Amino acid sequence: MEIFIVRHGLSEGNEKMIFQGRIDFPLAKEGRKQAEHLGRFFNQRELNFDRIITSPLKRASETAESIASQIDNHPEIETEDAFQELRIGKLEGIKSADVKELFPSYYKRPPTGWLDFAEFDGESWDELQQRVDAVMHKYAPEDKLLYDGRLLIVTHGGAIRGILRNLLGVDSGFMYIRVENCCHFKINFVMTRGFLRRYVEYVMPLTAALVDGKPYKYGTSAEQRAKSVS
Repeated sequence: MEIFIVRHGLSEGNEKMIFQGRIDFPLAKEGRKQAEHLGRFFNQRELNFDRIITSPLKRASETAESIASQIDNHPEIETEDAFQELRIGKLEGIKSADVKELFPSYYKRPPTGWLDFAEFDGESWDELQQRVDAVMHKYAPEDKLLYDGRLLIVTHGGAIRGILRNLLGVDSGFMYIRVENCCHFKINFVMTRGFLRRYVEYVMPLTAALVDGKPYKYGTSAEQRAKSVS
């Protein structure tokens, strides 16, 4: 089974550098363009997905719809509540610059604590992992990982880390990965010397997803993309 995991396109909340969490911001204009570019990339590579699963939040579901609109004979899009972004409690709806002033402890924590919002009446890293683990058997059952098939999951930065940990069989620990808008991961599985090998085949930023030989041209700055939150 080949599993492709996509972070949603640039949202209106990302544009304003707001900590989104479960606030249901739609895609910004550029976010729709990003998703359509990625969909054309998939289509030109003849990647026909058996299933497309999305978080119900607009920035993810609209990304899935825009991707699918560019793919020939795409399947019906399914929604999974467990793939929503982290609940981030008191930080939700606050601009990233203001978080430093209002909640200075957030930025004083080591990176291993960045996705744990229990201190702010939000969701802990373990809670996110538990809800993701509870549903992955529906989409990537252990006894089907070596079968032919192609799955697309469209979700959020926090949820992506939980999904990757599940698929790769990582027991614990923070995953040090940068997840830009509309970047995607390809996960694959093979048998090697009698053991199931789980691996990230590649991680591809949108600029590397060439359509008609051309990369995506961002309308936002690298600094803004780096600060894009959830």
